[in-house]
Amino acid sequence: FQSSNPINKPTLSTLRNQKPRHESDVPHHPLDPLTIHEFNEVRAIISSHPFFKSSNSYTLNSIVLEEPDKELVLKWKKGQPLLPRKASVVALVKGITHTLIVDLSTSQVTNHETRSPSSGYPTMTIEEMTSVLDVPLKSNEFNRTITKRGVNLADLACLPLSSG
Repeated sequence: FQSSNPINKPTLSTLRNQKPRHESDVPHHPLDPLTIHEFNEVRAIISSHPFFKSSNSYTLNSIVLEEPDKELVLKWKKGQPLLPRKASVVALVKGITHTLIVDLSTSQVTNHETRSPSSGYPTMTIEEMTSVLDVPLKSNEFNRTITKRGVNLADLACLPLSSG
């Protein structure tokens, strides 16, 4: 039996091969993660913030949804306007950790705190991890201690795993 329906339904294999396009995603619930558009908006707000604007390099370690108060989320009903969307940002600038809250409805940084190095650092970024992989192998003393143990340097992998 062949249908005379002119609408071609996509097959399961066609759907599996399609890549999702998240550029147009919009949040539908107060706890939905930040969208690509919101993420980029946060980056723009941070980069125009005086402290970050004056620094020639900084690392944004995390940008995540700053969850609204639980009571507000519980009162929210589907179809109502979303609660104000905010982002929590952890950044490292000149060895100092900064935590910020960015209000997406006002495009403003509403809270900015710094943490001293003695209170810890944000998690390592992938760029930091890959940049240190070869550092031990550049040390002649390190290489001597490894080869002295009969280990071939080509078989050695040094990983920048933090303790804890």
